[in-house]
Amino acid sequence: MIRAPFAVLFLCLAVAPAARAGISYLGPFDLSPPCIAPEQVVVHMTSPTTTYVGHPACESLCKKAVSVCKQEVKVSFSCYSNVYASSLAFGKKACDAQYGHDPLAKTCKTSVGNSVNGQRDILKNTRELGLGNCDDWGATCTDSCTHP
Repeated sequence: MIRAPFAVLFLCLAVAPAARAGISYLGPFDLSPPCIAPEQVVVHMTSPTTTYVGHPACESLCKKAVSVCKQEVKVSFSCYSNVYASSLAFGKKACDAQYGHDPLAKTCKTSVGNSVNGQRDILKNTRELGLGNCDDWGATCTDSCTHP
């Protein structure tokens, strides 16, 4: 499950710059963002081997379900993208609060930016994985229509 690495990132972003001074900055989210990880969307779908079997429009329903699945993967991706934007802004604000006009503020902001960008790269991969999971679900569903 992908939530654990994201939770660790947010916790680290929220407290890392402030930890040295003994001040704790908590981010806007608890330990996990309010999103489903893109590759986990398919986990919430019904069984592709039994859902539409025997229905006259089985293959059409499978195709529509794949479309809905892919849309939800994109919504999940957008949710995480928004969370990262918020976390980046919050992390930079925490750097300002910690270091003020000290040159270390710039280093802190760069570090926060690099961390968020690394997680964004991972997110792009999970989006592709999620879209592939939807296609796999659809292939299994369609196969079940013709081979119950």
